[in-house]
Amino acid sequence: MTKLTIKSFFPRIVLPKRFWPVFTAYIISFSLIITALWGAQRQLFPDNEELAMLQRAILIDPLSASNYIKLGEYYFVHNQPLLAQDQFKSAATLDPISARNDYTMLIKDKANLQLNAIFWEDQLTKTPNYRDAHLKLVQIYAQLGKKTKATEHLKLAKDIDPNYSSLKGFVF
Repeated sequence: MTKLTIKSFFPRIVLPKRFWPVFTAYIISFSLIITALWGAQRQLFPDNEELAMLQRAILIDPLSASNYIKLGEYYFVHNQPLLAQDQFKSAATLDPISARNDYTMLIKDKANLQLNAIFWEDQLTKTPNYRDAHLKLVQIYAQLGKKTKATEHLKLAKDIDPNYSSLKGFVF
């Protein structure tokens, strides 16, 4: 028996001189294109289920102002104000009154939360071991999207009263 090689199957195929460098360049380009398309797909359908659901709702019904408003609220709450503004602008083209009212309410709510945070921080300067003030700040900072500050105050509240039943097993 003789050993079969590729040349025995295709004896007349001659590769051009620069075949392998060109072939390698095409493979790299192809992989970059696939990577870019994968990134675009991940942007349209991210891992976050809530965000993905809101974005799909807009894809399904692009003429619904409420879908844009909900996505804008999501971005606003998650500290992405520029993306939130873009969504509210899109909603304003469809329903200007609702978009303006909802955006105004978000701004007022955020301002109220910031004022409440200042108030409770002031209370802590007077009474540093005030567990409930720390818990209130955990809630406020979580709503403002400041997870590091919320975690910090949660740790302080646990240090003050480790046996408080509402804090048992609570992880941020």
